[in-house]
Amino acid sequence: MKEGLKIRGKHFAVIGAGGAARGIVYGLIKEGGYPIILNRTLSKAEALEKEFDCPFLPFSEKEKIKADCLINTTSLGMSPDTEISPFPRGLLKNFPWVMDIIYNPLKTKLLREAEEAGCRTLYGLGMFVHQGAEQIKIWTGQEPPRAYMKKIVLAKLKEND
Repeated sequence: MKEGLKIRGKHFAVIGAGGAARGIVYGLIKEGGYPIILNRTLSKAEALEKEFDCPFLPFSEKEKIKADCLINTTSLGMSPDTEISPFPRGLLKNFPWVMDIIYNPLKTKLLREAEEAGCRTLYGLGMFVHQGAEQIKIWTGQEPPRAYMKKIVLAKLKEND
């Protein structure tokens, strides 16, 4: 995300409250961002609220939120269910930026609709590559070739289109 959007001082609406959301909320706070959780299951959202001292809203109240960036951390829209979007098209105008951590497909329905609404978008390939690279670094102590990894992943995803 840092490759495309300044985080410090910005507000982020995070859809989901699972492991990916937890990692993103941690990273946002570490970089000086302000997350708010949107989730259907209140107990999961409340757990993140308590752990990170950040607010949450039930997903049913999504029309109330405006933020600098909307981040989807759910699997909604991932292949093979590519025509599903986790957020209503009509509310995307409340977010100058929209990010989807899904990388297959590269451009999800959420991101296509966000672009149509005039939002700038970030797709999930970067997160996928950097997560894998960090795992390699932890296991081997070596800095992996991130640009090469991204090139290989892109080629494989295009093979499957």
